[in-house]
Amino acid sequence: IDAGLMSQMQRLLHHPKGMVRKEACWVLSNIAAGTHEQIGTIIQAKGCIETVTEMAMSSGWEIRKEAIWVVSNIATGGT
Repeated sequence: IDAGLMSQMQRLLHHPKGMVRKEACWVLSNIAAGTHEQIGTIIQAKGCIETVTEMAMSSGWEIRKEAIWVVSNIATGGT
């Protein structure tokens, strides 16, 4: 996060390769399992929640599963 990752997340979440989109969601799910401040960086990242929510509803199973973890971890408040 400190290195500016969130500014690149939209590009990664829209990457043409599904594996990249899946791994981007995995990264976000780990951040979302962190502190409230870390969760806030996801929420504040322009379009991030909207994209992840859309992926959770309409992507293939592997991507959808990781996107749902992001939403779940945010909803449960991290650590």
